[in-house]
Amino acid sequence: MVNKTRKTAIGAALILVATMVIAARPAQNRPSDFSFRSIDGESVTSDSLRGQVVVLAIGAAWLPLSKNQLEGVKKLADDYAGRGVAVYWVSTESDSPR
Repeated sequence: MVNKTRKTAIGAALILVATMVIAARPAQNRPSDFSFRSIDGESVTSDSLRGQVVVLAIGAAWLPLSKNQLEGVKKLADDYAGRGVAVYWVSTESDSPR
């Protein structure tokens, strides 16, 4: 009876260790696919930006901080221009705050 209990405990411990090892593996960091149209009408997709660091700042003109945020995004874009960083301000122009 003790041998069976010991084997069960060892088996349970091995399953627990295996589960912990699998859970500790880093997640696949796949970038999300996206697309949007820029102000000049050009289509911007995740594929067209592959290999670059992409910053998407999302806001709305009706939000009180949007002007300050837009200035910060512009400064970020200026500071990193030509260094493989694409910075976009994505504005949701809507009369509804939802």
